[in-house]
Amino acid sequence: MDFMQGNFNNNGLGSLENAIPPLDHNVNYYQEYCRLFIANVVLTTQLKELIAEKNELLNRVADLERRQNKAGGGDSASLDPPKKTRIRRKATDISRNYVCPVKTCAKGYGAEGSLVQHIKLKHPEVMEDPDWKMKLLSNKGSEEGSVKNDSQSGLNQ
Repeated sequence: MDFMQGNFNNNGLGSLENAIPPLDHNVNYYQEYCRLFIANVVLTTQLKELIAEKNELLNRVADLERRQNKAGGGDSASLDPPKKTRIRRKATDISRNYVCPVKTCAKGYGAEGSLVQHIKLKHPEVMEDPDWKMKLLSNKGSEEGSVKNDSQSGLNQ
């Protein structure tokens, strides 16, 4: 304010001569200007990103508080983000191509992983054979494969 109105006090704090440093011929002022300009652009960008992140966090906090108020208090499960519902196939829609190799078991599964899990849980004795998984994969669709192999073996004899 004092500078705009021409009121300068002589204690050195408000004078124009003390505000501008003396010219140093060893300093490249253009290069210094460019360095400071780039630093200013980088800092401005970082500041914008931080403000956006802050607003996002504030929105999440407000959303969590709304959910907590709807849940009626300190239910920690209500603070978890909403889970997407999995669409599962009906049992009748699953083609059971993976059949349990144990003769007394007639279970069939739609995925190899399900069959392997079944064998591990219900028939651990099958896993004692080191090649059990290879035999299991070769028996996939065993009824069709055995008929085909029998007919081929008959032709080769």
